Amino acid sequence: MKLTDHMLEKVEGQKERIGELLLKHTSLSEDQLAEALEIQQESGLLLGEILLKKHYIHPHDIIKVICHQVDIPYITEFKIDEVEEPSFIKMHVRYKSEIVHSGLRDPNYIDPTKETGKHLEPTEFAEMIDREDVVIVDVRSNYEHNVGRFKNAITFDIDDFRDLPSKINELAQYKDKKILTYCTGGIKCEKASALLLKEGFSEVYQLHGGIIKYGKEAGGKNFDGKCYVFDNRLTVDVNSVNPTIISKCYNCGKETLKVS
Repeated sequence: MKLTDHMLEKVEGQKERIGELLLKHTSLSEDQLAEALEIQQESGLLLGEILLKKHYIHPHDIIKVICHQVDIPYITEFKIDEVEEPSFIKMHVRYKSEIVHSGLRDPNYIDPTKETGKHLEPTEFAEMIDREDVVIVDVRSNYEHNVGRFKNAITFDIDDFRDLPSKINELAQYKDKKILTYCTGGIKCEKASALLLKEGFSEVYQLHGGIIKYGKEAGGKNFDGKCYVFDNRLTVDVNSVNPTIISKCYNCGKETLKVS
């Protein structure tokens, strides 16, 4: 197991040091992790943001992210896009009490590690969305679903995910239906589907890997508009089968692809 030639060229004289840090340690201390990240950033190898929730991901597991171009096995699922310019300007790694804030007074009211919606792969999701006994639910905020969403999806008038719990009652009439939840990459659905189950919805599903994976593996069929993303690109194309534009200019009301 070794660093790829491409990475070795970039780190040059530091290759022995970074190789020791990233490949030989089964568990990194915080100081070792900080040093590894510093080397990576100085080398221009890794930009972006990693959010960690205590008790879910141990710091040494960041190694799987840092080493996504290294010839060693990793568990983390990556969604990789080819871009002409970096989508992030620096690397951030930080702890958060919740990766996405649930908005619940007691965050322990739900535990997605023990109960959450059934994961549907993109092809499975695509097969179910037109069924009469299915309701598609977008758990994202206004600024996200205003630029793109699945056809016939139920959306909520919320400005932040933490407002979602106050809107769950809007779905009360669909408790006898199969609820298919989706979000950008799947993180919000872990909590949203767990909350729906807790609130008495018996058949709750979530799109595994979110809209991004759906676009890559199912062609994005029946997703209208673009997908809002949390980096400098702002939006990305998803639908290569039957694309449409739904976002509108706030000033004139005309449909537009531009987001600012």
